[in-house]
Amino acid sequence: MILVTGAGGVIGSAVLARGRELGLDIRGLVRQCDPEAQSKSIIACDLAHCASLPDAIEGCPDAVIHLAAAVPHSTRYPDTEGTATLTRRIDACVHEAAARWGCHVVYASTCGLYDRRSTVQKVESSDDLIRIESPYFAAKLEGERRFASLPSCTVLRLPAPIGAGIPDSLVVCRFVAQALVGGTLGVWGSGRREQNFVDSSDLADATLAAVRVRWHGTINVAAQQPVTMHELADRVVNVVGRGKVELSGKADPRDLETARYSTERATRVLNWTPRVTLAQSIRSLAEHISVTHPLDASQR
Repeated sequence: MILVTGAGGVIGSAVLARGRELGLDIRGLVRQCDPEAQSKSIIACDLAHCASLPDAIEGCPDAVIHLAAAVPHSTRYPDTEGTATLTRRIDACVHEAAARWGCHVVYASTCGLYDRRSTVQKVESSDDLIRIESPYFAAKLEGERRFASLPSCTVLRLPAPIGAGIPDSLVVCRFVAQALVGGTLGVWGSGRREQNFVDSSDLADATLAAVRVRWHGTINVAAQQPVTMHELADRVVNVVGRGKVELSGKADPRDLETARYSTERATRVLNWTPRVTLAQSIRSLAEHISVTHPLDASQR
């Protein structure tokens, strides 16, 4: 049995879906759910306030895919020490359970730990290029070290996921929503800030590959090439077929940041490379936004 924490998130839901497609015994933990939705495969458990995870789970998992964290993408979880403390509590709860179970853990970390001002390609051994810029990143680095102390753990440093369920506040959602109404996609700063996107379905494949391989160490899971914000806006307009791109004149506090990560280890160890192109991801996201945020005829 595979246990997935953070199963309600964009990556977690993709992992559950792919695992079920493969016929795996896979179960998801969510912070809360409708009592009628709770079942053997979907379990409500607030990991930040759980006294004992093994007592809440029926059976002993062979592996845990640990995706749960208080990710600062909304006003609910600002990037503060308080929010970072929640992530540490979640990690401590899952670490204690995994140690008792003696199972393999796939720990989801972030490529955001790397120095985003450096123009070099970051490899997993680039300890000199780790740069902690916020409480959340400090908590994730502590989490990496905590879980790496287990006998069997794969740490995956993940980039920006793209797929149904990502927060509306993210720039790619804003660009797609603006393009769908034929609006102007305003690019901040010079437009040269980079981001590294991987489709949530590809990230699901990577995490499940890490369960199969059970390699002990850290692996970057990312696209081979990043995209600049101006390039992203151009691609959104091309895919959606509407809208136009302009520099907004608004300063970008993250202007000129990079997102260049070596993926050699992911290819060699996990036999993994992204299959979904950025254009395909944008098209799927546009279809999702069109369904979940229908527009009045006057806006189309």
